[in-house]
Amino acid sequence: QMVSKVYRRGNTEKKKERRQQRQKQKLDKNRRFIARSMSEDDIECVLRIWEEVIEHNKEAVGQILAEKLQNQREIYQVFQKFKIDIFQQSVVLINMLEKAIKQLNSLDELMPYLKKMGARHCSMGIKPQWLALMKRVFLELIKETLGFSLTNSVKQSWNAVMTFVVGIMLTGYTEKKPGREIGDGAASPSVTGGDMTLTHTPSMSASTTEITADFVLNKLASSLNGVDVNNIDSLTMALTPTVISACQSSWKHISNDVIIHNAVRIFYNDLMDTKDEIKALFSRSNMREQSNRLVRAIGSTVELLDEPDTLIPVLQELGKRHVYYNVRPSHFKYVKVCWFKMLKHTLRLQWNKEIQTSWNIAWEFMT
Repeated sequence: QMVSKVYRRGNTEKKKERRQQRQKQKLDKNRRFIARSMSEDDIECVLRIWEEVIEHNKEAVGQILAEKLQNQREIYQVFQKFKIDIFQQSVVLINMLEKAIKQLNSLDELMPYLKKMGARHCSMGIKPQWLALMKRVFLELIKETLGFSLTNSVKQSWNAVMTFVVGIMLTGYTEKKPGREIGDGAASPSVTGGDMTLTHTPSMSASTTEITADFVLNKLASSLNGVDVNNIDSLTMALTPTVISACQSSWKHISNDVIIHNAVRIFYNDLMDTKDEIKALFSRSNMREQSNRLVRAIGSTVELLDEPDTLIPVLQELGKRHVYYNVRPSHFKYVKVCWFKMLKHTLRLQWNKEIQTSWNIAWEFMT
């Protein structure tokens, strides 16, 4: 019986070793497959975009990431449970991704780092499917950050790199818990997907849009402090140095290369959802060119706010041009509502009553 017991124990040990060997071979095969899915062009593209766009605007990108993490209920609950500041954690994640991206040309150094990160997340009780979810969040973040600059080739490059990063982290997660399949007790995560299409909110009904617009406009009108919006002289006098400075400083923040694309996209998406007749005005427009024209027009206007005599003829000519585009005065209220919604969303913590009132006066002057 003792010999039999020792024999069986020996067989069990051999089976366990063989199982671990097969698992290691499978992981090595997965690593090679994931590495092959990422070309040198993908690495070069991602490195270039990180250095040119994201590296100098990490704080703004971190704010967008924090907002997206708040929308992921399961992940957000973990942050709350451990009293983790979501914005600080977003900065940590951005820094971790930066370190990974900058080592993409040194896979021998990068892969142990990513495996270590995967094992650390495992020890923290992070579910493996959340790593795949983080990939999707990061891809949405890249889409929102780059805006119209995001081409199909750039999208594919970021998808390939993020597939590699998450895939290697998952192998580290599995090695931390040998014998446990990824997704045990939960749906298995997919790291080869990652479609970057964002869901679109259905547009409101016409009556709801009308009521919402009137409510917002009435609220804005109450902050004008007795300025006669129908009198150009009254509006010109209201353009004080404080008002002009608030508009120019906030526009400088918005017109940042990273932020402006997303801001304009939000504005036009909301505007086209207000009324079918407004959406029809853009049916033949190249939206990239249209967005660039809008940015140039607003930028020039804000810059000339302290020179009303120069600015007024420019705005009058712009008004004549919009008559040719079939824009009616009744459309202006929807434009204003969508513009202020975009300002509030984009400026976030910088948005306050002073900036709202300043833009309100400037907008009434322009329109």
